[in-house]
Amino acid sequence: MNSVQIYDNESFVPKVFNAWASKADELYEIQKKIKELQKQELALATALKNMQSFQTFSYAGIKYYIEKRLGNIDYSAIPELKSINLELYRKPPISVWKLVIEKRVVLNEK
Repeated sequence: MNSVQIYDNESFVPKVFNAWASKADELYEIQKKIKELQKQELALATALKNMQSFQTFSYAGIKYYIEKRLGNIDYSAIPELKSINLELYRKPPISVWKLVIEKRVVLNEK
């Protein structure tokens, strides 16, 4: 089992912390760019959908189409499963790293 190491901010050497903060800031900026690109992607996808009257459209080697998938099953809506502990069938947990910018601070490099 992996152990999680917790570091107090005070224990970082300032140079190491500044490098960490620089990488965190770079990640934050990339995440902002991704969000903006996702907005642009949605606008373009909506425009394409509005331009075509068919579910599949192909022109000049470019194909834009809709793919239908089955929806998720709402297990909580199945009365027969109320008495069954579904947690026994849960897959192992996954770890997800998230970056949260609480307050941006300019650091003095020394």
